[in-house]
Amino acid sequence: MRRTSLAIIVIIAAILLPACQTRMPLSRTEASSAARNWCLRDGHAWGDPVEVVQPGAADEQGRTWWTVRFKAADGEHRLLVDTMSGWVKQAQ
Repeated sequence: MRRTSLAIIVIIAAILLPACQTRMPLSRTEASSAARNWCLRDGHAWGDPVEVVQPGAADEQGRTWWTVRFKAADGEHRLLVDTMSGWVKQAQ
């Protein structure tokens, strides 16, 4: 009985410990891919990114953002990609 309980605790710990590890920040390639996927999902035919600028200082919420620039027939577009979550938003 005692060995079974210990085995169950070890199995649960083995499952939960990887979930507690912190996430690595996105790389340049991952940020570019996230921005491209956002364009495809929303139906923007902007082509491939022409520039990916690494994050600068953190914003007021403490987030840092990759800037991904596209040149399309209708002008230049910039997307921001959160370095930790990969969340994409259009730059103002």
